Amino acid sequence: MKFSHLLLLTAVIMVVSQLTACSALAKIKSSVSGTVYNNGRPMMGQIQLIDPKSNGSMKTEPVNNQGHFIISDVPSGEWLLAFLGPSSAPLGNYKYVKVALGRPVTDIAFEIQEVDPLVQELLDKIAAEKTGGTEKTEEGK
Repeated sequence: MKFSHLLLLTAVIMVVSQLTACSALAKIKSSVSGTVYNNGRPMMGQIQLIDPKSNGSMKTEPVNNQGHFIISDVPSGEWLLAFLGPSSAPLGNYKYVKVALGRPVTDIAFEIQEVDPLVQELLDKIAAEKTGGTEKTEEGK
């Protein structure tokens, strides 16, 4: 075999191995988890993962009555989190999250700002129904 053919074959093998490695890395995903609060109290609803470049939602996951959420299969990159209330409308602020390749992002404390007291009362009633309790807002005590 000529040296130039051997060199070309080596180059092709290197390119194919690089493409295979890139493809494998693209499949490695992570998770994002945390708790949503309003005035120190856990909130229930949904959390939405948003791509800030396209402003499009990638995933929506439930937030349980203890305010905890987990979003799995998140690709590496920069994301925004939005909390959605019972009407699926965003409540409060957004949270910026940076996900590194294969590294979970945990213990996010997502404090919701400026939730209307009537909305909070509705959220408390929904949480009480789900837990079988009789939770009330501060105003209702």
